[in-house]
Amino acid sequence: MKSRLQILCKSSNNSDQQEIPSWIGGKNNQGELWSLPIPQAIEGMKTGKWDFFINFQGKSFEVELDQDHDPPRLTTKSAGRNLFQELPDCPERK
Repeated sequence: MKSRLQILCKSSNNSDQQEIPSWIGGKNNQGELWSLPIPQAIEGMKTGKWDFFINFQGKSFEVELDQDHDPPRLTTKSAGRNLFQELPDCPERK
């Protein structure tokens, strides 16, 4: 069964806010914290394992795969902008 995961934060390998995140993190339906590297999140979307969403200003936006890039990227085109730039940095992974 496909899990729907809320993305609450992102991590990048450097401090450039325009850079594509390398990790994302959030909470599942049971309130458990999770984190995934972007390639694993993309693979999970492709195989139907996960759907992701971002809440922003009281609205929920589905995360989609942008196939115009190689490799594909995560995007929030339905929001009219890249909401990943609005996400706070994730706490350091242990």
